[in-house]
Amino acid sequence: FYTKICIMEKIIFRGIVGSHAFGTNTETSDKDIAEIFVCDKDDLLGFNYKEHDDIDKDNRRYEVGKFIKLLMNGNPNMLEILYLPEDCVLIKEPEFEMIQKMSKTFITKQLFHTFVGYANTQINKAQGLNKKINWEKEKTIRKDVLDFCYFLEFGNTQAIPVKKWLEKEGYKQEMCGLVAIDHFRYNYLLFIDDLQWVKETNHRFDIKTHEFKGIIQDVEKSNDISLSSVPEYCVSKGILYFNKDGYSSHCKDYREYTQWLEKRNDIRFQTNKQHGQDYDSKNIMHMVRLLQMAREIVEHNVINVRRNLEQRNYLLRIKSGQEDLKQLIIWAEQEKEALNLIAELDKAKANAQNRDAQDADDEVVNPSIAGNERLPID
Repeated sequence: FYTKICIMEKIIFRGIVGSHAFGTNTETSDKDIAEIFVCDKDDLLGFNYKEHDDIDKDNRRYEVGKFIKLLMNGNPNMLEILYLPEDCVLIKEPEFEMIQKMSKTFITKQLFHTFVGYANTQINKAQGLNKKINWEKEKTIRKDVLDFCYFLEFGNTQAIPVKKWLEKEGYKQEMCGLVAIDHFRYNYLLFIDDLQWVKETNHRFDIKTHEFKGIIQDVEKSNDISLSSVPEYCVSKGILYFNKDGYSSHCKDYREYTQWLEKRNDIRFQTNKQHGQDYDSKNIMHMVRLLQMAREIVEHNVINVRRNLEQRNYLLRIKSGQEDLKQLIIWAEQEKEALNLIAELDKAKANAQNRDAQDADDEVVNPSIAGNERLPID
């Protein structure tokens, strides 16, 4: 077998994961594929070793060593593969069956913690959509450096956006010259090239201007303000403040937003817009599914990937926005507390049983001491 980078390997498992495995797939659901492979010995010991190889968002591949490590850490995605329903299995070699024979080894009472952790991740993702949906509603556009600049005119106590000040005074940002103020971060003395203003307003005059660089050199491309060389006889109009941290935060958010626009699933996005609850309903659905599985682990020590009919229908109602998503987040917090309580009670019960077993062993080894009787002294 060859991967896309031509490393010799053997695929020991391939299966359909995700919604088809959970039983929550619909006619528009993609088929997600997961593979487990064994590296060639030379690749395993050399520079070509890869722990995983995600071909695309619907196809994930894991080297068997990495797969087992993740299983030992209680990774829900790997446990999904290990306990995949048979109707979703495409390839299963004897090597993978050996791992499946040890499947119970990877189930512990504390395993529910990782499922709860993944459920928390789904909550965060669902709530993160709130900002992006609101951005879509407001039709937010990319802002430039000038949008984060404020001007304080000498004699005033109220700073105003520099764009507003320029418009009020009839200046262009290209007429401005900025000079840094020592020990006054992101604050600059602002000068106006009055000669350039005269030249532009009275075209009959051919005047040599100061050639200030403006507040920024390029409205579309500049990510910082520009400094100019200003003659000593020029008089400053006031102080310009550049909120650089705010601009950087905006750039980061906008970049994330544009990436989200490029990668978003349009059907999923339209579903979220239609139900109008400002949460990603698919993330909430996965949150509920993970907490369902966490309870099954705590109460029955089992992992059921495929949801039963009642669970399936409930999860699909959540996905379509027919359930109150905000209330489900509140329920999730209560469910996590309940699961923690059950786990603590089970742990206390197990500790008590271990103590009873130890006491019983002590009685067998030395019944006289166990009965608090003194041995006769010769």
